[in-house]
Amino acid sequence: MLPLKGGAMLGQAIVTTILITGVFLSAFGRPATPVQAEPPCHENPNIVGPCQKIRGVLRAWNGTPTYRISRVGTRRILGIDEWPKRLAGYCGLPQYLRDTIEKGHKEIVADFVVCPLTKSRPGWMQIVCVDSATRVVTRHSPFFGPN
Repeated sequence: MLPLKGGAMLGQAIVTTILITGVFLSAFGRPATPVQAEPPCHENPNIVGPCQKIRGVLRAWNGTPTYRISRVGTRRILGIDEWPKRLAGYCGLPQYLRDTIEKGHKEIVADFVVCPLTKSRPGWMQIVCVDSATRVVTRHSPFFGPN
């Protein structure tokens, strides 16, 4: 054992620290409450039309809404809703997709099932929520800077 100032031994200091930490955690530690998952998008009562499957690229954008889907083969852009009143506690974008974009600095190419929260109008971004994604492929997003 290595001596510390005042004659205390390093081993004793470690044991003391572990004991104090254990006592503290047993007295004040609480098990984490499980996080309630938001209900899926397709159950949202504010949907204004049928959900549909589209092929697109989901990216983070500067501005509102932050997340948008560019439909493959068109110039159409769909905005993913972030407005709490319209979402009414329902999921706007599944967490696994949000994590893939934010933590992985990715954009997602996939077949998305989207549900409209506003009516489609030419020249306007339609607001939707994403129910699910299949045939998912990710790639680095230039929004987050160079690779």
